[in-house]
Amino acid sequence: YSTSFFYLHSRGIPVNQFCWEIVLVLNLFNLLFAKLYAMFSIGMSDFFKNFRFYLNETSFYQQGGMIGMITGTLLLYFLLDIPFAMLGDSICLGGIVTMSVGRIGCHYYGCCTGKPVNSNWAIKYTDPNAKICREHPGLLNAPLLPVQLISSFIDFLIFILCCVVSVLYPFSGLMMVVFF
Repeated sequence: YSTSFFYLHSRGIPVNQFCWEIVLVLNLFNLLFAKLYAMFSIGMSDFFKNFRFYLNETSFYQQGGMIGMITGTLLLYFLLDIPFAMLGDSICLGGIVTMSVGRIGCHYYGCCTGKPVNSNWAIKYTDPNAKICREHPGLLNAPLLPVQLISSFIDFLIFILCCVVSVLYPFSGLMMVVFF
């Protein structure tokens, strides 16, 4: 949010008047859609059969979070009367930082991993309590492709690209295009 608010402030938006509305709406929509997106992965019947379990399970579906952020941005546009492209650029800039840091959290937790590989760049989960080792005990100490770290690095590069775009092309909407 600090990245997003800094961007809005640098564009002349009085962030102190809107910050709590933005935080509440985006958090609600992001978390709700990210959790509900699990339905597509798990299956609707299983999801609703164990609804409380899946809502409490540590998981985050980035695609659902993005749908929630778009929906929340549309709502904020109508509520706050901030130009949509500027608000979207702000949220995409903050969102890409969040995704980059979040992928490092995915790596640490072991919730999503790459395939086993023979490479110097492989990582090994040595903690039997890591999620991947609990769900797939055969991957304990197995060299795995570090997809989360690769994704985090790519997200960081996209953030740098968005920062360059915001300086070289200061009109609104272009960062949303880069983000998507």
